[in-house]
This record gives sequence, C-alpha cells and structure tokens, in this order.
Amino acid sequence: MTALEKILGQIGEEARQEAESLLADARRQADALLAQTQAQAEADTQAAREEARREAADVTARAVSAAQLKKRNELLAAKQALIAQTLERTRRELEEAPDEVYFAALTALFLKAEAPQGAVIRFNERDLGRLPKGWLQAADPQGNVTLSPEPCDLESGFLLSHGGVDVNGSFAAVFEAEESRLRDLCGGILFPPEA
Repeated sequence: MTALEKILGQIGEEARQEAESLLADARRQADALLAQTQAQAEADTQAAREEARREAADVTARAVSAAQLKKRNELLAAKQALIAQTLERTRRELEEAPDEVYFAALTALFLKAEAPQGAVIRFNERDLGRLPKGWLQAADPQGNVTLSPEPCDLESGFLLSHGGVDVNGSFAAVFEAEESRLRDLCGGILFPPEA
C-alpha cells in the first residue's frame, strides 16, 4: 500500500466518520421535525373530525382526506427542508475541511474531469496560498495541466480551462450538477423506507 493510498484511506475513514456524525445529527433533527409536524397534523386532523361530525358524513370524509393530505405535504416539506440543510451543511464542511481532506477531494474532482493535454488549472487566492507542494504533479503525473498563478473567482475548488472551455470544479457546481442524485441519496439515508 503506497503512502498516497494510506492517506486516501485515512481521509476516506475520516470522511466516513464525519458523514456518520452528520447523518446522526440530521436524523436527530429529522426526528424532532417529524414529531413536531406529526403533532400539528394530528391536532389539525382532530379539529377537522369534530367539525365534520357536526356536519354530514360526506363532509367528514372530505375533512379527514384534506387533513391527511396536509399532513403528508407538511411531512414532505419538512423532509425536503432537512435534506437541503444537510446538503448545504455538507458542502460548507467540505469547503472548510482541513487541507489534506480538502485537497484530497479536489484530487478526486480533478481526476474525474480528465484534463486534456495543455489544460490550465486555476484556484482561488486562498487555495493558491495553501496548495500542497507537489499536488499538481501527484494529481497529474503525465504533466497535461499547468498551474495558473492568477487566482480565479470561485469560493472553492478549481477552474480547468482548455481551448476556450472552462470546467467548473467548485464544490458548489458539483453539488448543483449532482443535486438530484445527492438529494435522493441523502433522503434515502435520512429517511430509509420502512419495511
């Protein structure tokens, strides 16, 4: 096992532990939100039942149906809000991660971008100042990419340019491009299907 593999393994384990911690926090928040939403929906349902009893059986059926729909919609809205908060928090924590974790993530994004010969990579001013020595040589041993000394205007990540085409490797762009998949993944973890 190479030193890079050991470092990546350690980074992966730390990321896994952090993800488990984030998920535990998110589950606690989800449980609290769900309990609150269910209590409110149940109170709404009870009020609808009492009104319906005074009216006709037909009105009762419609009121219960409306309350159940409201409960499902409120629950869905609470779940969607929690998923969005979890993804945003995850992105921010990744952007604020220690240098070794941060640049390991950038390495993975860089490798996925499959930079062609002659490409130029640009970082923001902060990342240029903390770029690990030899990072580009380790990430691109073929030497396809050169490092621009000019910073770019991104909060995180990199901008990879070649032939007038820019590949936005910022965490914000990656999270946006993968939003649907990430929301599904996060939802499946936070709210696993009941057996």
